Amino acid sequence: MVASDVPIGDRIRHYRGERRQDVVAGLVGISPDYLSQIERGLKIPSLSYPGRRHPPRTSRRYPSADGGTPSGQRPLSANVP
Repeated sequence: MVASDVPIGDRIRHYRGERRQDVVAGLVGISPDYLSQIERGLKIPSLSYPGRRHPPRTSRRYPSADGGTPSGQRPLSANVP
């Protein structure tokens, strides 16, 4: 079987391995719900999706791979007066 014969969602799930969906989604700049829909074959990611044109990023909404805050940013609690 050639990789192109395997649905994109199955390939993503395979490469995600034991990593949590929310962590992987945060790394590529999409929501965990959107990643779930891709893996289940409900959505097909577009090649023009912003996450494909820019380096992986983290956000305050989704945790970074190491569970900490994104580089150079203060924790949300530090922004409270």
